[in-house]
Amino acid sequence: AMGRYDDPYATDTLLSIVNTDELTDEEIDRLTSIGETISTLVCKSELSKMGYNVETVTNVELGIQTDSHHMNATITTVEGHHIQEKLSRADIVICPGFQGYSQKGKVTTLGRGGSDLSAVAIGVAIDASEVEIYSDVNGIYTADPRIVPDAIKLDYISYAEMLELSKNGAKVLNHRCVQLAAKHDIVIHARSSFDASQGTYVLGDERIMKDHLNQLIISGITGSQNEARVTLVGVDAKVNGAGQLFEKIADANVNVNVFNQALVGGGKMDISLIINDKGRCYENEAASSVATYIDQMSKKKSNEARAKKKWGKKAAKKVSKGRTYTFYHHGNTMKLVIYDEYFTVTNMNGKTIWYHAEKAAIAKMKDIF
Repeated sequence: AMGRYDDPYATDTLLSIVNTDELTDEEIDRLTSIGETISTLVCKSELSKMGYNVETVTNVELGIQTDSHHMNATITTVEGHHIQEKLSRADIVICPGFQGYSQKGKVTTLGRGGSDLSAVAIGVAIDASEVEIYSDVNGIYTADPRIVPDAIKLDYISYAEMLELSKNGAKVLNHRCVQLAAKHDIVIHARSSFDASQGTYVLGDERIMKDHLNQLIISGITGSQNEARVTLVGVDAKVNGAGQLFEKIADANVNVNVFNQALVGGGKMDISLIINDKGRCYENEAASSVATYIDQMSKKKSNEARAKKKWGKKAAKKVSKGRTYTFYHHGNTMKLVIYDEYFTVTNMNGKTIWYHAEKAAIAKMKDIF
């Protein structure tokens, strides 16, 4: 999109004119994709005035299909026949970046760095051998030149090295675009929008080693300031907490930069995650969900033991297949867990009562409060 906050049609400007709390993620994607669409038409009008034959593509013609994780979608397939068709009759084809569409036909956006990712995805779709990505810097440096004035510009860097730098704070290229380029062996040329000088080529290790293109022992140093660490303390190590944790993290589409788990004794462990916290409120919700889930998993064995003591092994076995239902009553929360003919009811204070019949469980709900 054009410009930064307060410029007309910039993404942050579009977000500032609505109450995003009142919109769904799908509606926010529709809003933020408008800026890129406007940019394609503005560019066409200017280039056409200069005498070029220019065509534009719509969101669907772009050919980038994604999953349904709005605001941070993952590309599933790309195809470029619409772009190829227009290239056959036009000098220039302008595509909106940062976006795709889901299998349900909804507009999705690709998250931070989505324009870089779009460029490489289009390169894959039209079978390009190289993609040029322009920005306000003329290449990739061994460190951030704003912090280290004598940092050295690299002429070449490998996909693996660039991926590590991108994932750990370097802002020149998004790590997902580097991954996609490496997968399809597309060379990325990161260069400046303001001069015609050579930038930095990102390519495969084999070519770098064969042609001795990078003689540096260390290719770069980077850092990141927008990181948050979430630690779950005292998780029961006997209930596959780590496995369940990552299922929840994957469902929430949260990108984990660093993961660590450590046994702390007594059959317990601490699990730590480092995630990017900028503009990702849903990550906090995911962490809260994970903490609650792990806590429930830890309590399950004690529930099984209580069932076994009270009603025998048969009941204990059924406890492991319990189905949980949550009810809201006058602002309070009540949880009903059904284990075939055995039931528990838990109120907001954590008080749990076991019942042997469904009618008795439901009849006693209000009494728990």
